[in-house]
Amino acid sequence: MNNPLYENWDELESVIQRTFGKTTDFVKVPIVFNNRKGWILYYSSLVGSDDLSSKLMLPLNLYAGKTDSLKQFRAEALASINYQYLSEWVSIARQLNKNSVCMLVEGEPEALTIEIGGYSERALSEPNIQPSVYGPKIAFTEDIVTNLSLLRRILRTKSLQIESYDISSDMVTGAVLVYLDGVIDPGLLEEARQRIRSLEGKKVTTLTHLMKQLRDNQKTNFFPTLMMNERQDACIAKLMEGRAVVLIDGTPSAIIMPVVFQDFFDSAEDAYLPKAMLVFLRLLRYFTFFIALLLPGIYIGVINYNYEIIPINLAMEIAGLRSNLPFPSVIELLLVEGAFEIMREGSIRMPKIVGNALTVVGALVIGQAAVQAGIVSIVVIIIVAFTGLCSYAFPHYNFSFSVRLMRFAFIGIASILGIFGIFLGCIALFAYLVSQRSFGYPYLQFNIKRP
Repeated sequence: MNNPLYENWDELESVIQRTFGKTTDFVKVPIVFNNRKGWILYYSSLVGSDDLSSKLMLPLNLYAGKTDSLKQFRAEALASINYQYLSEWVSIARQLNKNSVCMLVEGEPEALTIEIGGYSERALSEPNIQPSVYGPKIAFTEDIVTNLSLLRRILRTKSLQIESYDISSDMVTGAVLVYLDGVIDPGLLEEARQRIRSLEGKKVTTLTHLMKQLRDNQKTNFFPTLMMNERQDACIAKLMEGRAVVLIDGTPSAIIMPVVFQDFFDSAEDAYLPKAMLVFLRLLRYFTFFIALLLPGIYIGVINYNYEIIPINLAMEIAGLRSNLPFPSVIELLLVEGAFEIMREGSIRMPKIVGNALTVVGALVIGQAAVQAGIVSIVVIIIVAFTGLCSYAFPHYNFSFSVRLMRFAFIGIASILGIFGIFLGCIALFAYLVSQRSFGYPYLQFNIKRP
């Protein structure tokens, strides 16, 4: 790869053909530069024709006959455009995949690549996964430059530092590390740099792949130890606390690192609330966490093993409702939980026009029909519905998914050991959370300060 770009100019066209293949969106345009032959190379799917004409072709027509070299042409005609001089085909191919245009001129030892762009981008929109009542209504987009602009508009300080990395096996996928110099812990910054550099050459194309590679424990990860966030204000708040943010091209979210357990109970709009309301909402979220995690398991443990801990009238009422049911309580609960999860996933995949209405109607119809048919009891419908509502109270979707998954584990252990199994499960879960780390920080500590 360190060989010259070409041995003989007449053979250059065949070299270009071997390097870029026969893809139909690759364009090579022959030009004349001061009585010398040349080529312009670019991908039509990444470079807009209007931008190409105004930013390169027009200056080329005006200055090509008046300059002696590519460097002089770049200095006089393209002074305001980002550029690179490259001497390897691998580097040229990498830049062309980043919306650049390459100029090759006979007799020049290096190629000139300039950033043109011009492809269509999605407009800014409100957050879809993490909406809020207060605060900015702007979410990240798939364009990494736009996302960095959103951060820079608010953090107008020289302390905001941005470091770019080329990751993935083809070295095309771009990632940036964002932090506040003087605020972030130097040890955390160096560790983040090392982990991102270690990804070079691996298959990392999405934010999910990146999170799997960056987290401390890559084998078992029942609860997220890194945070995915689509909100600009949330990332800015974490940067000011000394965290680091990683953005990757093509993904409308950012990774916040490190994070601790309590961070997943924080919402971006908490900063706009009075302290009394903030404390109330935090306590409410912790309450919904335990309800969403333990309520179905507690129901199974009480009904099957420890019915004496509830009032006798309630126990007799539940027993009466279940007297003619065909399934054991565990199977009954799992059937309703499974139906609820199917409707939840179906509502996400359906078009927005019919999704919400169909989910509500489906839940009412299926629940009512199941109770009237004697398949499940109304008590199980109430428990599953209340548990499902509690799982929606978490501000972060990936954390609620972990709670949903662990809920089934507690149902299983409660069906075997009853309430005693619930206590054992809580102890095991607490021990697991204590053992977790996020970039070396204990997962259950209350602030991001190394012990």
